[in-house]
Amino acid sequence: MALRKSTILVVDDNQDIRDLVTLILADEGFTTLDAKDALEAMAVLEKSQPALVLLDVMMPGKSGIELLREIRAHRDSRIN
Repeated sequence: MALRKSTILVVDDNQDIRDLVTLILADEGFTTLDAKDALEAMAVLEKSQPALVLLDVMMPGKSGIELLREIRAHRDSRIN
């Protein structure tokens, strides 16, 4: 699958990291969405299907690994 011009979801509890990654991806031609935590990420994923999800592993509440498991368990998910 070609990712060029695709949408990427950036999930990180650090606003500066989200802003930096989003800026870099936008400069490369990607559309970006962002979320500050697992709860917000799941809300974004209910409304859209990004081609890629970039997860921070160590977040307060639910970790990126736990979020990945939840995303993969979601029956409509195309994430492998």
